[in-house]
Amino acid sequence: MDIKKKNQINLVVFITIVLILCGLMTFYMSKKEGFHEDEMFTYGSSNCTYDNLFQPHGKEDTFNKIARNYIIVEGNIGKTIENAWYYFTHQDEWNKLFSEISSKEYPVWKTREEARDYLTVSPNERFSYASVYYNQARDVHPPLYCILNHTVCSFFPDTFSKYFFFSISLVFFAGTCFIIRNILKLLNKENIRETILNMLRDVANSCISYDKKNKTWDVSALNDYLEKDEMITISSDSTQKELSKTVFEIFFKKYQKIEELITPEQMRENERSVLLEVIDNNWMLQLDNMEHLKQSISLQSYAQKDPVAQYKLEGYSMFDRMLASIRNDIAITFTHIYYEPAEV
Repeated sequence: MDIKKKNQINLVVFITIVLILCGLMTFYMSKKEGFHEDEMFTYGSSNCTYDNLFQPHGKEDTFNKIARNYIIVEGNIGKTIENAWYYFTHQDEWNKLFSEISSKEYPVWKTREEARDYLTVSPNERFSYASVYYNQARDVHPPLYCILNHTVCSFFPDTFSKYFFFSISLVFFAGTCFIIRNILKLLNKENIRETILNMLRDVANSCISYDKKNKTWDVSALNDYLEKDEMITISSDSTQKELSKTVFEIFFKKYQKIEELITPEQMRENERSVLLEVIDNNWMLQLDNMEHLKQSISLQSYAQKDPVAQYKLEGYSMFDRMLASIRNDIAITFTHIYYEPAEV
């Protein structure tokens, strides 16, 4: 059997398995009768206009009442910013107003209609993404999933269905399966040598930094890790491209020595296992770091910064650092040298 036909059969088997799993999840979803409170919160924070909680004291909480009656001026963003800045800089006035309004709040019975209004999108609130963003900012939660939920629900105003959110989760599940499949295909390739060498090239490019003070390329930290006969010398006309090429040649020689020592066959096996282990370790660390970031990002609001925007910026930065860490770990394993990425 040729490789092309074998790959086609594997793809058909894979798609069949994913469809069976999706069918099983759909079947058990059809038997679902109750909902967890987090599910209700997700519906509400996606679809309830400028409020992410099913408030026990009416349709909005104290914060929203103050925002609507004392801060937000419809059609006048300048006045709105002025009012917000006033209460931000006059905490005594804010606390007094907050206490006065909250002291008048008493629990009220919620009707079936109020519950439906909280969970569904009304015809005049369709595609209200500013509201979704506002709700997720208050919850310090990335808004993408709820934006997708709100989009689906906006096509079916005044309608509640457990299948709205489930359909989005099902799509994400299927997409994740295909991503994992591609990762496993990469790791199961008979030869991922070129992938490893590309990572070494990236590390070689990143470990050359420019010393602005002395107006020359800084390789002192790099030379600390090299043998005496491998020291890199800088000439007046040296370029980053030339230096990176020199560093990669050093990497490649060390890589070849290991390959010659353990045989090419064993090297290919080591490359697969090392790459899988490095990705797994760094991804688990990334998940822990993102959880810590979520818990601490609310402090950004005290510095007058948008928590959601800060979460996204720091999240992207952490992801880039994770990729750099994966490349560095590969360099450690296959050259026994570690390099700090150069400052951009």
